[in-house]
Amino acid sequence: RGILIGLCLFSILGFQTCGVILNKGEKMFDICCNDVWATPTEADNALLKEKGLYGQVVINEIAQFNHKKMLVQTASGAFLGAKLGSYWFEVFSGLFMLASHMAIWFYCPERHVDLCERLPDPDGHDGHYHRMGSA
Repeated sequence: RGILIGLCLFSILGFQTCGVILNKGEKMFDICCNDVWATPTEADNALLKEKGLYGQVVINEIAQFNHKKMLVQTASGAFLGAKLGSYWFEVFSGLFMLASHMAIWFYCPERHVDLCERLPDPDGHDGHYHRMGSA
């Protein structure tokens, strides 16, 4: 279980480190190529019309009307690595945490205790409701 906790903590540290790189990377570490977001322009729409992508033109015009930014270029290079690292470190930290919980359950002595309990009948043919119906 200690190994699982150590791996979980390592994954959490990696997730946080990648998060700092993603948020402060361009300014503090001079890392290139983050996502580029911009409001669509008429030139973008003209280019899309030339390519015959009329559905995307409509989406761009709606975004342009609402002054919403759209993704122009996705991350690449070190930023892409940081984004992927952030995702996978978060996934692995969750998996290691679940594995730690499973290890606790597997080795706990209470797992083998039989409490001699009885589940009620879902149709109500036992217990209080059955006695009320037959009276």
